[in-house]
Amino acid sequence: MIIFIHFLLWSLVVWKTTSLCLFFLSPSENIPIIDSPSEPVLSRSLPQIDINLIFKQNWFGDPDRKIQQNRLPKTQSPFILRGTAPAASENKSVAVIENNGIQKIYVPGETIDGSHIILLKVLSKKIVLENNGVQESLSLRDDHEKILNQNLIE
Repeated sequence: MIIFIHFLLWSLVVWKTTSLCLFFLSPSENIPIIDSPSEPVLSRSLPQIDINLIFKQNWFGDPDRKIQQNRLPKTQSPFILRGTAPAASENKSVAVIENNGIQKIYVPGETIDGSHIILLKVLSKKIVLENNGVQESLSLRDDHEKILNQNLIE
């Protein structure tokens, strides 16, 4: 008898669920059916975008400039780079450069004492110098060679 009652209850639940689904899922006579548009909605609503504009604005940096800085010749000047502190704003970057045994702090745009060489840019491990209109690099690694050579000469 209990099995029969369970069967009736489950039948009632299934019947009510089915009738509710049919009620909500069947189209009503009062709701108008709209034909699909002849062209996709996305092509009508979005303006045309020139993706090359992103690359022209150099949002990710100028790749040609980075390549140029990586391929700069080493400077032949007797300077020793003692330290760098690059900043997001180039005018706040500093480099500690030793010239003739004297260390001094320089910012981009300054001329190194006793020379005509200008500090152009401070990077994390090197600096970019301008020597008679030619860009040259001086890195922290180059300094070890110069220090060893100075110690051998003395």
